[in-house]
Amino acid sequence: MLAAILLTATYATSINVADPDLWGHVQYGQDVLADGKIHETTTYSFTAVGFRWINHENLAELSFATIVNWMGPVGLLVFKFLLSVLVFSLVLVHSTRQNKRQGVHLLVMTATLLIVANGISYFWSIRPQLFTFTFFAVLIYLLNYCFAGWSDHWHLHRCSPLELEESRKNNIPPIGYSSSRLNGLWLAPILFFFWANSHGGFVAGVAIYVAYLGLRSIEALLRLGSSGFGLVQRFVMMSALAILATLINPYGPGLHGWLLESLGQPRPEITEWTATDFFGENGWRFGLITLTALFSLLFSRKEKDFTQLALMALTFWQALEHHRHVPFFAIFFAYWIPVHLESALLRFKAISNPETDRQSGNIPVMTGGLVCIVLLCVTLFPRLTVIKVEKDRYPVSAFRFLANNNINGKMVVTYNWAQYAIAAFKQNPHVTGEGHISFDGRFRTCYPQQIVDMHFDFICGNGDSKKRSRGKNSPPYDGSRILKYKNPELVVISRRQKHSVHMMEKNSDQWSILYQDELVQVWGIRRIFNDLQNPRFIPGSRRQISDEPQTGFAAWPAFGTGTDGTPANAVGAVAQTRQLLKSTQ
Repeated sequence: MLAAILLTATYATSINVADPDLWGHVQYGQDVLADGKIHETTTYSFTAVGFRWINHENLAELSFATIVNWMGPVGLLVFKFLLSVLVFSLVLVHSTRQNKRQGVHLLVMTATLLIVANGISYFWSIRPQLFTFTFFAVLIYLLNYCFAGWSDHWHLHRCSPLELEESRKNNIPPIGYSSSRLNGLWLAPILFFFWANSHGGFVAGVAIYVAYLGLRSIEALLRLGSSGFGLVQRFVMMSALAILATLINPYGPGLHGWLLESLGQPRPEITEWTATDFFGENGWRFGLITLTALFSLLFSRKEKDFTQLALMALTFWQALEHHRHVPFFAIFFAYWIPVHLESALLRFKAISNPETDRQSGNIPVMTGGLVCIVLLCVTLFPRLTVIKVEKDRYPVSAFRFLANNNINGKMVVTYNWAQYAIAAFKQNPHVTGEGHISFDGRFRTCYPQQIVDMHFDFICGNGDSKKRSRGKNSPPYDGSRILKYKNPELVVISRRQKHSVHMMEKNSDQWSILYQDELVQVWGIRRIFNDLQNPRFIPGSRRQISDEPQTGFAAWPAFGTGTDGTPANAVGAVAQTRQLLKSTQ
């Protein structure tokens, strides 16, 4: 039954849809493997040539690139699946050892894990954040192990003489900790070394770790008085070692300085950094976790843990402020709420006593679990075979058109498609010594603020502070500036982003449409693509202007191939043959 619960949770997080930055993450890792070095300046961009690049995702990208080189795209799906198995297994192992090592009720385990899996499924795509969420789950499991006996109790009152006498008699510390288990904290610096080289989310991990040890230090001092100073010194040392471990990276303390500077600047243009909307597409998932946590804590008869409550409150606040922090709160929920949920449900007699269940036999439960395992294995398999590039979300047909017609050049591409374009058109015959993309999802890691503002001026317009955050040194707002800066030749935009469409129509004396479908518009500079004397001239007969709906998907990486996987040049040859037959007839 535990295996069935685990597979059900992993099914929820096994969504096999391509992340907008997946192409870039794989490409940058492959570049490092091919060149044997980490690039220090911006690659693939013609607007930020020579600008410093602080890549806080090197290890994650090297992992993705290695997996693709060895196993192909399927390897990425298997890797993501295995990480979810690891995270949920740690939660299940912890749950089975709670309540005096009897484990929480099976139904409570099931409900908790499914609520959490549903809550983080939106964030569980193939991207470096996977490493942050996995390392965070490992970190909290480690802390639960190290502080077993200390945690799950309220330690904000001084030990009574009777308690001290009892602890001396039984040779057990008054707080209930194990000195040998606390030695497990030596593993934390190793974890933070890998974390700091995989994703910038290690900053949140360090903050939580230091806060956890700090709060336990307060408990030790309040509970033990001056006798707790030894523990406090130990926790201070372990916090310092964890921070020092994160300095072992290609940029040293420069990574930390950049992260603190970048995180201090708002980014309302990025959806995941906006406040959580409970009525939005994914807000209800966070709402379900929140309501379950409140119900459990309010009606539980179990003793509360001050440190756990404080950290859950901290991550809840951060999840409200920034949608992307929801998984941190969800992981805390998975570890620390089940015992309270069980207590609350027992209080209302919504479940039976777990000890009674154990004595009544478990053959029906085992049978149901086995049936679930078979069904879940059957339904999981298709999700581990292909990464979907959905045509109603990505410019699959537009990129196929460009590839078939050998249309290339310096591109202004809407934010979520830029890294797709980086990988699809990296061999650009019309750009030498520079890149071919104006701006992409690496954001401030390798673009100056002026370029960031230039792009979002074009995409979003000059909105209020809830929609835009412009740099103090950026030039005045001009939605068309990016169309002139460093002489771009192509513009690929989403028709759903009305402001960019308006900007292109406003500048139609300089630009003309080469391709259009329901989702995408591709514009080319008139002086090249409308000039009969230019070898890159595109006649009207080769342009495709329509409102054709975009349905279905292509298999990642979806580089200029037909839906049946036919190579782009073959598709182009077939199209040209049909056109020739029509003209002959």
